[in-house]
Amino acid sequence: MSVKENFKTYIPSVIGLTLVFASFVIMVSVSNSRTQSLSQLEGKKVQLQNKIDQMSVQNKTTVTKVKAQAGGLKSDKVEVDDKAVNDLMTYIFNWKSYDEYTKIREELMTKYYLKSDSSFMTVFMPELFNEEIDGKKYNRIDVNGYNVKYNNIKTYVTNADSSDVYSYFAVVSVTTQSKNEGSKDFSLALEYKMTKDSKIYDLVGYTLD
Repeated sequence: MSVKENFKTYIPSVIGLTLVFASFVIMVSVSNSRTQSLSQLEGKKVQLQNKIDQMSVQNKTTVTKVKAQAGGLKSDKVEVDDKAVNDLMTYIFNWKSYDEYTKIREELMTKYYLKSDSSFMTVFMPELFNEEIDGKKYNRIDVNGYNVKYNNIKTYVTNADSSDVYSYFAVVSVTTQSKNEGSKDFSLALEYKMTKDSKIYDLVGYTLD
């Protein structure tokens, strides 16, 4: 068989391999394009959800502020309730060392029946761990001088029932401080209820910034 005839014999195989390779390249290209598109969609979804959450909080703040200004509320009770929650925030952020932080955290969980992984604890007083290096324990509070300063709280009544139990939504302003990162202002959100005699319960927390 001549070289020309041999070449003709292999032509179908070469064409077949070429088509397979081309199909593979197209599939990879489509897959990469699809993955990229899915990633972009996922990113847009996250951005949209963040925007929705932010709008929800802003809307809730406006609505609850209107409710708080409506008639039927006992201004003297609201004043006492505000003092109680302000005292609680002052107490929560009144720590200067890791040991003080841990002590206050444990007292809060015991007094208000809060779990370590509850929304309030994870937002307002998350669990911090000591890291042991060469037999010595280190943590961001004692090493970096990390602290959180309580600035103020804005409260809004969301509901008042016949038994004088008031529900509140509040925005807590705080400032974080550390040697390495300097200071930063941000806000935390808080929902809670107050009994007739201004005892706080049902604490729920989440971040705004």
